[in-house]
Amino acid sequence: SGASTLDTAREIRYTVLWLRAKFHNRQFVTILSLNKTRDVRGTRRGQDGCFAPIFFCSGKESEMKEKKFTVRQLAACALVAALYAAVTIASGPLAYGLVQFRLSEALMVLCWFEPVLAVGVTLGCFLANLFSTVTALDMVIGTLATAIACIATIRVKNPWLVPLPNILSNAVLVGGMLAYVMFPDHLLTGFAIAAAQVGFGELVVMYVLGMPLLFALRRAGFPKMLRHSAHTAQ
Repeated sequence: SGASTLDTAREIRYTVLWLRAKFHNRQFVTILSLNKTRDVRGTRRGQDGCFAPIFFCSGKESEMKEKKFTVRQLAACALVAALYAAVTIASGPLAYGLVQFRLSEALMVLCWFEPVLAVGVTLGCFLANLFSTVTALDMVIGTLATAIACIATIRVKNPWLVPLPNILSNAVLVGGMLAYVMFPDHLLTGFAIAAAQVGFGELVVMYVLGMPLLFALRRAGFPKMLRHSAHTAQ
């Protein structure tokens, strides 16, 4: 029949195009569903520089787009890491010790908007802890506490609960570290004191600075800017 002949011709055409793309070392990408009513006798270039209904993107073009997106992510993470480290180091005694108000922890809310920024926050914490005045363990324990808090923050649904992972993670891990260093003979009592003080400091910073930052970014359209940036990078 005429319909079966047309289908056979289409299959032959697709096969020829696929072989031609393979011969030229191009990347082959298929559409999951085809519009049966679309006239496929002519090739039409889409907005992404590829062809429909079967897309052939050159490996070089695909690599450049992927590289562009990766560079944006790395740049954003580097900026967040530098900002976190700079604010922490500039805060001096407020950022380290038993009683601490690490102002840079307000940047934790960025992870709620964009999960990849967790890398920047964690890296910034590690760099800042290189200058810890308490113990070298801060580079490991403190950074681990921040990494766990970042991962948990990404999964939070209610914006008002965004600070809780950071408060709890630092209270337990950093509090335990400080108890081990400062109260080795009274670990339980020392842990209770250190955890309460570290947790209180995190609570103040996250709700006094972090939450206003979160809502300011949301009002400014920060999520929409991220989506637009990701779209243009793809």
